[in-house]
Amino acid sequence: MNKLVSTLVATLALTLSPALAYAGGTPNGVACMGDVDCTSGHCADGVCCDTACAGQCEACSVAGSLGLCTPVVGAPHGTRAACSDGAGNACAAAACDGVSRTSCAGFKNGATVVCAAASCTDGKATGEARCDGAGHCPAPTAISCAPYACAGGLCKATCASNADCQAGSVCDGASGKCFAVSTCSADGTSSIAPNGQTQSCAPYRCGTDGTCHSVCLTDADCSSPNVCDKPTERCKDPNDQGLAAPGQSTSSGCALAGAGGGVEASAFALAFGALVGLGVARRRRARVGRNG
Repeated sequence: MNKLVSTLVATLALTLSPALAYAGGTPNGVACMGDVDCTSGHCADGVCCDTACAGQCEACSVAGSLGLCTPVVGAPHGTRAACSDGAGNACAAAACDGVSRTSCAGFKNGATVVCAAASCTDGKATGEARCDGAGHCPAPTAISCAPYACAGGLCKATCASNADCQAGSVCDGASGKCFAVSTCSADGTSSIAPNGQTQSCAPYRCGTDGTCHSVCLTDADCSSPNVCDKPTERCKDPNDQGLAAPGQSTSSGCALAGAGGGVEASAFALAFGALVGLGVARRRRARVGRNG
C-alpha cells in the first residue's frame, strides 16, 4: 500500500513539474515552470535555458536550438514587446533581423509588398513601387509616353483613335501608331515643331493644323500689322504702295484732300510748288530781256 501511494505521488509530481524527473535539476532544453526547476537557473520561453534570454529579439525555444538563447528573425517570441508597425508605413514596419538581440533592427516587408500604386501624371507613366527591405518605399522613375497616352500607369503602344495619343499627336488608323504634329504658339504667330523648334509665321498666322498659313483669305490669316491682299491672297504690310490698312481708302483724290493723304499729299505739294516756281522764274527772265 505504501509503495502504491509513493508511486502515485511521484507520478503527480512529474506531471506538475518535469524537473522533478531529474536528480539535481532540469537540463537546458527541457520544459520547466520556473528558474528553480533548471540546473542553469534560467527558465525562458517554457524551457530551461543557458541564459535569462530576456532580449526583445532572442528566444530559447527556437527549433533546433532548444535550451540555447538564440537571436530570432521576424516577430518577437512569446510575451516580449512587439516591434513597431511603422505607423501606417508598410515599409517601415520593424522586425527582428536575426542579429540584434535587444531590439527590432530589421524590417518586416520587402519586395513582395507594393507600397505605391502605378499612376499616370502629365503624360508620364510611373510604375508601382515595392518596399526595399530597408524601411523605404523607393520612388520609381516616371517615363514619358509621348506620343502615346498613359493609362493605368502604363504607356500605350498602339492606337485606335486620337484618344490613345497624347495632346499634339494624332492616330494613324492604318498603322495603329501615334504621330506628333506641330502646334501653334499661344499668340498664334509661330508654329512649334514636335522637337520644340519654333518658326515665326510672319507675315501670316499659324493655322489650326499647327503650321503657318502660306496664303490668306481674310485679314485674320495675317499677323498684325499685316493685311490680306485678296487679289494675290498674300499678307502684306499696309504701308506698301497701293495697299491700305483696314478702314483706309486707296483713292488718291480723297487721300490728298484728307488728313490721311500723308506721303502722297506731300509729294503733290512739292511738285506743284516746283512748277509754280519754274513759271515765275521764266516770266522774270522775259521782262529782263524786254527791258534790255
